[in-house]
Amino acid sequence: MNSRAIRTLFFAVSVLFLVEPLIASAYIDPGSGSLLIQMLIASAVGVSVILRTSWSRIRLFFVRKVKEDPEISENKVAIEDQG
Repeated sequence: MNSRAIRTLFFAVSVLFLVEPLIASAYIDPGSGSLLIQMLIASAVGVSVILRTSWSRIRLFFVRKVKEDPEISENKVAIEDQG
């Protein structure tokens, strides 16, 4: 964004804040409260379903198997044979 666009955006936001009323005479009716609770529960269930269906991919992302170097395993066997 160039400086002119930033100044214009700043001016527009400032005017909107000045025009808005300071006190809002509003309330949340029971229907809105139950809708909010329903959205929270649905979000929690949705996240749990997503985690359950893709848990193996998430686990493999964090736990990678390290490929064993053949040279190291040969030295390990040789040391065990000597001991």
